[in-house]
Amino acid sequence: MSSSLSDEGSRRLIESDLRFSMAVLNAVVANQHRDDTISWLALSHLQYLSLVAYEVRNFSRRVVTATETAEPWAHDLALAASRHSTKLFNDTKKSQLKLLAEFVDGAAHDRTWYLENNRVPWLFRGHSELGFLVNDTSVVFYGEQVLCTSHSISFHAGLDPRSDQAQTAERAGELAAYLSGLAAAEGGDWSDDDYFRGWCSQVVVSMDARYENLYAAMFPTVPLGEAIALAILQSDVVALKLIREMVPVSDSLAPATFKFRFAGVWQMVETLRAILAPSGDVTLTDPMREELEALLSSEVFEPIRTNGARALRNVLVHYGLGSVDPTALDWRDPILGIPELLLDGTNWLVADQMLEEQIVALLGTFAAWAGPFGHTLEEPHE
Repeated sequence: MSSSLSDEGSRRLIESDLRFSMAVLNAVVANQHRDDTISWLALSHLQYLSLVAYEVRNFSRRVVTATETAEPWAHDLALAASRHSTKLFNDTKKSQLKLLAEFVDGAAHDRTWYLENNRVPWLFRGHSELGFLVNDTSVVFYGEQVLCTSHSISFHAGLDPRSDQAQTAERAGELAAYLSGLAAAEGGDWSDDDYFRGWCSQVVVSMDARYENLYAAMFPTVPLGEAIALAILQSDVVALKLIREMVPVSDSLAPATFKFRFAGVWQMVETLRAILAPSGDVTLTDPMREELEALLSSEVFEPIRTNGARALRNVLVHYGLGSVDPTALDWRDPILGIPELLLDGTNWLVADQMLEEQIVALLGTFAAWAGPFGHTLEEPHE
C-alpha cells in the first residue's frame, strides 16, 4: 500500500513540473511570431526545462513507468550539462578554477567569432589591430534588472554564437517533444495556464557590450572570471524573482513554480557556501567574504540551512519521497503537504514568502558589490 502511495506521490510531483514546463513551452510557441522578446524568456528558462527532462529520465530509469522509453537522446550530453549548470561552483565534476578559466576563454572565443563572422570582417579585423573591437556580448534587461547575458545563456544552455543553428533547433525540438509527450501521457487539463500573460514585453531591453568592459564595470573589485560568474549568479536570482512576478500565488500555476524557486534558492545558497569554503578558488575581496558570511548566517537564511530544507529540495528535484511517510501525504494539497512534513509545519505559501525575502536579500548583496556599467552599453549592432 505505502509503495503504491509513494509512486503516486512521485507521479504527482512530476506532473506539477510538466505543467510548468508546458506553460513555458506553450508561451513560446504561441508568441514566437508576434513578439521577439519571447526568445529571451525561453533562453532564461531553458535550465529549468532541462532540469525537468533530465530528472524525469533519471527517475524513470529507476522506477519503470508507462510513459518512459529506453531510446537514447541525440543531445543527452547537452541536456546533462544544462541541468548540472545550476550547481555552478558546487559541482564536483568541475573545479572552480577550471570553470573560471572557461568563463574567460569562452568570452574570448565569442570575440573571435564576431570578428570572423561580421558582415565586414576585414574592416573589424583592421580596427581590432588598432584597439577598436566589435561588441560581443548581449545584455538583456527586464526592467532595471539584468535577466540574462549571452554568457549566462552560453553557460546554462550551452548555446553561443558558434552553435550550429540546425543542431540547436534539433536539440530544442527533442527537448520539447520529450516534455510534450510526457505531459500528453499525464492527460492534465492545463488549458487555462498562460505563462506569457505575466511577461511585460515593453520592459525587455537588449543592449550590446564588450565583455571585458561590461564585467569589469559590473563587479570591479574581482578578476574577470569571477565577475562573469557573479553576473550569472545575479541573473539567476533575478529569474527566480521574475517567476513569482509572472505567476502570483493566487494563480493556479503558482504551486508548480514553487519547486523551481525553492530548488533555485537552495542551490544558490550551496553555491555561495562553496565559494566561501576554505578549499574554494574564487577570488573575492575580504569585505565581500565578510558580507557573504554574514548574509548566509543571518536569520533570513536559517530556514533554508536546515536538514529539512535539504530533504525537501531532494524530494522536489529527484521525485523520490525519501524519508517522507507516503501515508502522511495530503492529496488535497498541490504539493501534497510535503513542505509541512519537512519544514516543521510550514506550508508552501509561507515557504514561498520566505524565499522572496531570501531573494531580495541576495539581490541586495549583489547590488552592493556591483558598480555602474551603463557607460559600457550600446545599441545592438547589425
